Amino acid sequence: MPACRRIERRCQAADEARVDLLGEHRQDDYSRYSDAADAAVRALADPSRIVHISYGDFPASDYLRDVTIQRGLSAYDSAKFIGADTTLPANLVLGLWSMIVPIAEQLREFGVFGPRVEVPEDAPLQDRLLGLTGRQP
Repeated sequence: MPACRRIERRCQAADEARVDLLGEHRQDDYSRYSDAADAAVRALADPSRIVHISYGDFPASDYLRDVTIQRGLSAYDSAKFIGADTTLPANLVLGLWSMIVPIAEQLREFGVFGPRVEVPEDAPLQDRLLGLTGRQP
């Protein structure tokens, strides 16, 4: 059974039973499921393939874009929350920027981002990204 199907079935079963997906051995189980998810993405031959996620059916490429945006911005949010260095890798900032710019207003309408924070046009790209996504640089 393909890794993505195993994960999907495990998630459905856990949701139906309202159980903890990671169980007693959280680190080991997390690593196992993370590795399975990575393998499923690497094996994805058709990014336009429709996948079912909690908020509907979408092309896999849209889902992966959304997950990348969420996780990339969470790296910043988590660092800020714990008082760590919030500088993101330049290639991550550039990738997020290129994914978010075309859909920023749509994501804002959906409530994903707060109101845009004005940032000078000549500010570093990370600051402009944060402003675009409703975060104060």
